[in-house]
Amino acid sequence: MVKEIKWTKILNYIGAILAFCIGAGFATGQEITQFFVSYGYLGFAGILISLVLYLYMCSSFMYVGKTSTFKQANDVFKYYCGNVIGTFFEWYSIILLFLIFIVMLSGAGAVFDEYYGLPTYLGRLFLAITAVITVIFGFKRMLTIIGFIGPIIVVGCLVISVFAFITNIDGFSTANTVVANTNIAKASGSWWLSGILYASFMSILLAAFLAAMGETSTSKREAIIGGALGGGAFSIAVAIVAFGLFVNIEKIYNKSIPLLYLANELIPIIGAIFAIILLAGIYTTAAPILWSVCIRFTKDKSQEMIMLAIALTTISFFISFTPFEMLVNIIYPSSGWLGIVFLLCMIFKQVKSRANRLDKYNSKNKDYSVNNHNVNRS
Repeated sequence: MVKEIKWTKILNYIGAILAFCIGAGFATGQEITQFFVSYGYLGFAGILISLVLYLYMCSSFMYVGKTSTFKQANDVFKYYCGNVIGTFFEWYSIILLFLIFIVMLSGAGAVFDEYYGLPTYLGRLFLAITAVITVIFGFKRMLTIIGFIGPIIVVGCLVISVFAFITNIDGFSTANTVVANTNIAKASGSWWLSGILYASFMSILLAAFLAAMGETSTSKREAIIGGALGGGAFSIAVAIVAFGLFVNIEKIYNKSIPLLYLANELIPIIGAIFAIILLAGIYTTAAPILWSVCIRFTKDKSQEMIMLAIALTTISFFISFTPFEMLVNIIYPSSGWLGIVFLLCMIFKQVKSRANRLDKYNSKNKDYSVNNHNVNRS
């Protein structure tokens, strides 16, 4: 009997995936500029590559979380890569999450500085405190919070991008020339590689989070559909934001927070609202990332988790004074290369598992045919 799919749950999964993937890089427009817009028209082909990979990754992680009995969500790395390589990725994922958390803190500081004209440490402190408080509430409560906030943030980013595109649509014909003649930071040496790296660096971050989320699903179909729709929705959002940034590239190529600049240029009050939405986007990535690091060493909602969250946040706070755009350009692409290795392990595992199932099926059919033949002869 096929279990009924709960669409309210799937919508919550989509919201949670969107919220987790957005973060400081997406919501500011900085990572989309470096990974896609900086390559001109070909950057949009890179987004299509990224879309395919996101559909595959998100549905796979959710499915394996539902079908496997992991003691810890991080066991997903050993499932795909074996004990040795899996252990490496398990520890590397912790380090990467910690580095991304630092990027989030730096992004919050950049918003406070660029829009409000306040010291960057206030933005970092604000995010640090809210992230720790959220971790204290535990995973299920956190999932509800970010699942609710996620769609709001995406809508905010999309509205700004659509209006920025419409009001300067003539810029589409000249943007490619501007990109070619402007020194814009690029994630890699080619558009297609950037498309792969954009998805692959997130594969390591998403693995444990989506495996844990997949475990809460009602059925395998619900897990697969929720993961695929979440990954697809995020990729579509990336494309829309990229169009808005692309036609305005001459104005925003040297801005730390290009989307905020465009929002403020449209109508100042919109800029003020978007600054709040932007901080919410950074928060919805920072909180689950901090939880993902802490859960590796402690139990959810325990006293040890609270103390560890405070300690890690304090360390991150002092490291996060490195310029935001520099952190994005260094951490994201370099992590993507290891993400490619992880994706290859995923594909090999799934091909091998399918081949084993096919062998067992063929073996059973062969045994059945032999037995049936012997019965007929007798």
